[in-house]
Amino acid sequence: MEEFIPIVVVLATVKKLVDFVKYARNWNTDGKNGAITQLVAWAAGFGLIALVAHTPWAAALMFGGFALAKLGIAGQILVGIAVGSTVSGGVDVLKTFDNTQSAAVPPLVRDR
Repeated sequence: MEEFIPIVVVLATVKKLVDFVKYARNWNTDGKNGAITQLVAWAAGFGLIALVAHTPWAAALMFGGFALAKLGIAGQILVGIAVGSTVSGGVDVLKTFDNTQSAAVPPLVRDR
């Protein structure tokens, strides 16, 4: 079971990277909101990971067998991207089950 969670996180990250490329390729039609939203999710993931890395809890949080407190900036960036991707993937899963749009939120960027 310990190997399952890292694989899911890696798969979520790969999927969101592919989604980002698709959004970026369709920037002028309908991709701007998706691309910017994913960039914000990755930035938020990294920002929170970098912040938590400087708290007393960082020694207890493990990523890939390493404590967050011991990860350098490159490791924090990768974990932040993975966290942002996993959360974005979770939102995608929720959207598939919400056929009433009860969890709908306005787009981050409006297309003109």
